[in-house]
Amino acid sequence: MTSHEEDFSTTGSIAAAPIDMSVIQRLRDLTPTSAFLLGLIHLFLKSSQERLQVVEKAVAASDFSSIKREMHSLASSCGNVGAMGLMSTCRRIEDRAKEEDLSSVVSLVTLVKEEYGSVQRALKAISEEELSRRR
Repeated sequence: MTSHEEDFSTTGSIAAAPIDMSVIQRLRDLTPTSAFLLGLIHLFLKSSQERLQVVEKAVAASDFSSIKREMHSLASSCGNVGAMGLMSTCRRIEDRAKEEDLSSVVSLVTLVKEEYGSVQRALKAISEEELSRRR
């Protein structure tokens, strides 16, 4: 395990690391090249930013249907890249949106943005590591 992987591995608590490195390792094991993992990370980073922008607009409009839909999709995507803590928070937002609890949704969206920043940094570091392995 590289020092980078130690930084982002789980230690028994979802909040301990933004990325569950066992998920990343399973993705690495799928193909002999890193192209699949790099593509998945790129797609996640692009689509998740778009989803978060949609959610911000939906929150401003109290559009609970859009909030639920976007958080459900983002939670699934988070699971695909090992962002388990972020996935959990997205599910909490989805649940609060079902209850039409706007104040909780607003608070949790703030938390999602913070968690997303950590996930984004971790995934970019993983991508850089994968690219360095290719050289």
